[in-house]
Amino acid sequence: MSDEHSHGLMNEVLVALLGYTGGLVVETEDSFRVAPENFLAEGEKQMLEKILKVGYLAKKLHDFSSSLRREHLAGGDTPGHYAYAMALRVEDVLEKFRLKVVELEEEIAENPKLQLVDMLAKFQEDSFVLSALHQMMMQVSSRELRGAALLDAMWQTMSRAGGSTLQHCLAWQLEGPGRVFVNQLTAWMVYGRLIDPENEFFIQRCDGQSLQTEGSHGEDLSQPMGPSEAQREWHRLFMLRREAVPKLLSLDTARQVLFTGKAVRVLLRRGFAPPPPERVQDEVDTLRSCFSMKRPSYVLHRSILALRNAVAGRLQDLLREAQLREHLEILKGFYLLGYGAFYQTLLDLPQHALPQRGAGPRGTSSLPSMLRDSWEKALTEHMESSSKGVLDPNALRLQLVPRALDLHSFDARKVKVMAGARVDKGMILLPAHSMAWLQNKVRISGSFQHAFSFQLRPADPTTTSSASRPGEYGARLALCFQPRWSPQDLQKRRHLERGAEEIPEPLEIWKCLGESLTLELQYCVLRSLPQRERMAEVTLQLFSAGASGVSSELCACNFQVPDVDQMIHMVRLWYDSEKMELQVFFGADAVAPSAKACVDLGDMAHLEMGCSYVGFSSLPLEHGREREALRIVTWRHQCRDRLDFDDTSDRNFEDLTLTYQVPWPLPLIVTQSCLERYNRLFQHLLTYRHATMRLQHLQPDADDEERGRLAAALKAQLCFFWTQVLQFFLQDVVEASHQKLLEVVTSSSSFDEVVAAHEEFLSNVTTHFFLEHRELRKELTAALRIAEVFRRAVETAALSGKEMRRLQHDFAETVRSFSGIMLSINRTGNVKMPLLVQLSGRLDFNNYFSGETDTKRAQSWWQKYGSADG
Repeated sequence: MSDEHSHGLMNEVLVALLGYTGGLVVETEDSFRVAPENFLAEGEKQMLEKILKVGYLAKKLHDFSSSLRREHLAGGDTPGHYAYAMALRVEDVLEKFRLKVVELEEEIAENPKLQLVDMLAKFQEDSFVLSALHQMMMQVSSRELRGAALLDAMWQTMSRAGGSTLQHCLAWQLEGPGRVFVNQLTAWMVYGRLIDPENEFFIQRCDGQSLQTEGSHGEDLSQPMGPSEAQREWHRLFMLRREAVPKLLSLDTARQVLFTGKAVRVLLRRGFAPPPPERVQDEVDTLRSCFSMKRPSYVLHRSILALRNAVAGRLQDLLREAQLREHLEILKGFYLLGYGAFYQTLLDLPQHALPQRGAGPRGTSSLPSMLRDSWEKALTEHMESSSKGVLDPNALRLQLVPRALDLHSFDARKVKVMAGARVDKGMILLPAHSMAWLQNKVRISGSFQHAFSFQLRPADPTTTSSASRPGEYGARLALCFQPRWSPQDLQKRRHLERGAEEIPEPLEIWKCLGESLTLELQYCVLRSLPQRERMAEVTLQLFSAGASGVSSELCACNFQVPDVDQMIHMVRLWYDSEKMELQVFFGADAVAPSAKACVDLGDMAHLEMGCSYVGFSSLPLEHGREREALRIVTWRHQCRDRLDFDDTSDRNFEDLTLTYQVPWPLPLIVTQSCLERYNRLFQHLLTYRHATMRLQHLQPDADDEERGRLAAALKAQLCFFWTQVLQFFLQDVVEASHQKLLEVVTSSSSFDEVVAAHEEFLSNVTTHFFLEHRELRKELTAALRIAEVFRRAVETAALSGKEMRRLQHDFAETVRSFSGIMLSINRTGNVKMPLLVQLSGRLDFNNYFSGETDTKRAQSWWQKYGSADG
């Protein structure tokens, strides 16, 4: 090759390495190639094309990064900050590569006879690096990767890199998007701010507010919030997006990140300083450099956990300052009957003053007047004797919230009708633009079944029957669950949070309820069909609304059903609280759901003790369809809580609910779920305490000597049994477990330890109250039923001596069975019920019921006081 040709060739190579083609170099789909008309030998041509390949990769990478940077700076639908950071790193690599090309040009000027093989060796490592970056670029472009997906793709590419130089370069590339990720982590975990204008971070804000606005103008976290707003922010404002969590983090670590940021916001809003900078700065510095280390995943996890623990420690200080210990004592006193004098005053009432199951209109939420007066009296006496001043009496409320309702006829005591709705022939008539709401709340946080049946009726009874009309007609309504507004508030309409704007129609109210769950049903009879073949089109849509009232569709379906004039249709909703799944069935005999969706009803911010108002709202039909009137024929609700009372138990207190508005930020420990569990314990303890008090006040009939003797003996046995059971519950279980809880609250500096201790306390009490042990609970229910039968028999002299002896025998068998089950559990060494041996010892002292000798002695005792055949 002549010197002239050699000089021209080198110039072409230098230009091609900078990404430009010339006379000798042409661009193809996958590389730079030597033009067909050339003067090179085959070996020189192959070597030259290997060098040109590097220039082609550099050109493609430059085009890719330039495009990303232009799109990012142009605004609108941008590729995101992670991709922009990657593009900047690619440009840095290309800049270093261009400097090497300049150095090569200087070297060629000094040594014009430089060989192609020397040039190829000079760019060998660049070829590997640029090829790997090009593959990564193609993956990002084809799959439109953003955020965590982009970070994961770069991490996998780096992990598969073989050479140390290549791996080092790819790790340096990863640092670009990694630093964006770490900056978002730091802003959230240290300052409580979510900086995510491109929606790439794995934590999202759920109120629709622009995150760019929050980051740029700075949200004022020093402003305090009201209790309800603070709880809504904690539970609903920020959520975890699982699909956006990078593989460098486990899902559990991502949850720790979410908790830390929310906790920092709580601290700042309460005027509590986060952890001091000297405890945080080292971890922040470690986070910023984690992607330059060999194990970034381990470093991320360790630093996140350290920051989380530091914030949790400050959160525990805040809870201690908010008098957590004192409020836990209040919860024990009221929910777990720790205030004995208080409940002595409350329960010292005539039987007719207490709520009776099945008495009066089912579904009323008002307390009997005497019970309400007794509650106020007991609360006043307690406040006068208590000097702590921690309890706000207005935050404590006793109410009746039915766990079930079954309405076949309707009246004003059960249903509030408004805006034209009325009760007609025992059914609710819903003309256009009307509403009907249950007067009381129902429980919805646990598993429940809700059902109603409706009938389509002509809007004008004087018109021709709907069956003979040729056009399409039907009705549309919304069934709404919402925890905030009572029917009286809705009727006034002045409580709606719509500012000064007037609501034009009542049907718009259901859209302004805030947090709610709404089932919308549209039933339209299709035209041009004979009566015997007439079909109706049914549309079901399920909506969930947040605190701002913005609705999102959970599911929707459309299907056809046969229609008969005056047909009654059944709609059923089944909610599974464990699976957090809601199923909707259409038709009384439907076995498969028409629609289903995942929804957590226990997550509503205003859901007090899992209760919600429920009502119907009549909505307009689509244009071109005639609106008919609807009649609600039946309306049912039934809770399916696995800790419900047994069917045979005393249910006087099943619907009696005690609500306590725990001041913020204590609901971080005492959640709504915890308060529901407190309430179940409260209802059972109140039932047992009430039964014991009635037994103690009972005066057996002294006119009949034999019957009086038998009644006195059985009363002594029943009183002994229930006194020991109550003493076990209140002293051995509640008092001992609560003391351990208070010790942890006082001594621990960790928020997590307090949460775990409170959960362990509730779990231990629930277990030892036998709410999760079916056999023991069944025997206690049987003993409760015997006590009630005995009380009524004594008061009415309804049982003969023989029947009284049979009742004695039944009670002895119940106690023997109860003791036998406890003995069996003790023998197996059940670690979940270590305290059971204490109750067993109280009831079965010296093996009175379980021992062989003592069993014979017991039989002799029952023969003496019982029947001959007993």
